[in-house]
Amino acid sequence: YPDAKQFVHNVYAFEWGGRREIFVAALGNPWSSPPALGDGLVRFDRGAAAFRTGTTVGVSLHLRSAVQQSSEVFYALTQEPPGRRSRLVRLERSGDTLAVRAVTSLPHRDGGHGGADVLLGREPDTVFCTDRTAGLGKLYFYTYSGGRFRLAHERETGRHPRYTTVLPNGDVVACNKRDATLTVFKGLAASPTSPSISRATIPTVPDVSFFIQSRLVPS
Repeated sequence: YPDAKQFVHNVYAFEWGGRREIFVAALGNPWSSPPALGDGLVRFDRGAAAFRTGTTVGVSLHLRSAVQQSSEVFYALTQEPPGRRSRLVRLERSGDTLAVRAVTSLPHRDGGHGGADVLLGREPDTVFCTDRTAGLGKLYFYTYSGGRFRLAHERETGRHPRYTTVLPNGDVVACNKRDATLTVFKGLAASPTSPSISRATIPTVPDVSFFIQSRLVPS
């Protein structure tokens, strides 16, 4: 990445102009003093072999994760400097750039590393996102309408949900790095605001950071 002061946290292949293009989440450095600002969601121009650091316009973002809803709409989550609340962002394509259309701060948290993952819900303009606190993590469900986000539901994961994903069967799985567990919310994707979703905690490997579902790995 051209700015050595910034961390790149995630790399994606998103649809852009009718084909798949490479994007990175330019986090900046939220741990430095003062914090190094992030460039947000940045496209890698394969033709020029260069990062288009001005892809996200109008604002600096400590962007940790992003997801694409359509060719025009993206959602993103930030990991802010210590003491600041994580932010959920809607980005919309405008020519060769992305413009911030809406931002909301996640609820106040007690310590922890903050924002981790943002995931699409089954309905348009709905997302799940995770926040890491000093204790149990948080799984939030947001809706977007009329230019604004609304927090529709929240749940608790294990400690430090390093990675969270939605399975094809609708289960949502959080990998909790600091207590070596998986939190499984059965069928949550289909009923994101239901009060009767079952929550299972499964012991797993130390420092669990990712989840892979495969028939090649024995259960």
